Amino acid sequence: MNLVAEAVRRFKSVDLIRSQILGLKGLLPRKDRAVEVSTGARLVEEAIEVRNAVRSGNREALIEELGDLLIEVEAFLTAHDIDLEEIVERQRTKQRELGQMEG
Repeated sequence: MNLVAEAVRRFKSVDLIRSQILGLKGLLPRKDRAVEVSTGARLVEEAIEVRNAVRSGNREALIEELGDLLIEVEAFLTAHDIDLEEIVERQRTKQRELGQMEG
């Protein structure tokens, strides 16, 4: 299966799970968006929007943009077959090594 088709399949399953857990209607991603997400371009764009919201001092805009960033992080993880728990565990290990967390 090619990378784009696989990314689209995974996005659909994430949207289905999200809609079941959160009661939200899932949006089916377009193939071109799957490629864009897999490159990280959307992460950068959303991070810039978070920075702009911080600079504006508008808390509601910041909440909105952080939500958008979270969606893109989830999509990026899915596109690259990375489980969020892998990242959390890696960070915990790093914090223990740096003495920031008791282990």
